[in-house]
Amino acid sequence: MMFFMLSVPTASAFGHPAASELHLRLHDNAFFTVMIDNREYSPMRNHFMIGGLKPGRHFMQVVRYNVYYNGYGQSYHQPVVVFSGHINIKGRLRIFAMIDNRGRFRVQETRALHHQGRPHYQPVYQTPSYGYGQGYGYMHPVMNHQAFSMLKNTIASTSFDSSRLKITEQAIASSNVTSAQVYELMGLLSFESNRLKLAQFAYAYTVDKQNYFMVNRAFSFNSSITRLNSYIAHNF
Repeated sequence: MMFFMLSVPTASAFGHPAASELHLRLHDNAFFTVMIDNREYSPMRNHFMIGGLKPGRHFMQVVRYNVYYNGYGQSYHQPVVVFSGHINIKGRLRIFAMIDNRGRFRVQETRALHHQGRPHYQPVYQTPSYGYGQGYGYMHPVMNHQAFSMLKNTIASTSFDSSRLKITEQAIASSNVTSAQVYELMGLLSFESNRLKLAQFAYAYTVDKQNYFMVNRAFSFNSSITRLNSYIAHNF
């Protein structure tokens, strides 16, 4: 599957000295659009990275698009507002958040954001449209073989297990994966705790969740499988 990378400018991350960056997705990895403070971010996709958010209270609305399968690809219809309300953004943070299955905005992780004094752009990965009409021809973007091989080589050449985990999470957040790919990536981590963290993080970005049971083979202890199943049950 081929990918096209577009550079879509967001609000400048340097318009405010304490601006933050929001990474947003839905609990089921569905496609959506988002509006923050009357600024709409589109076209629809399953992950948005929005920079330049000033600290403070912002109004956000998230619209989910239901997916239907046809003989050629997928069609997205019947938009549904899954979140409409105010969110509080703290300064100088990279915020990883999701809208859960009850329509709540949930922050999953925050990291310190160190601005480098250069313009901020949002990488957007899209698959080509095959011309079957509006809403047709979109496929869930999955990391292709070449990108996956490069990621594995990068991980293998990284010394610390914690750094390997961060690299893997960053790559998965930009491009969806399969259960088999998650299993392979878990095998590149040395510590059971990090393999569990990766399995928990990657579930939302996995396109074939019905096959996720295969990642259990990467664990050394049954307790890790129990904790993963519990995480999925409570968060998805």
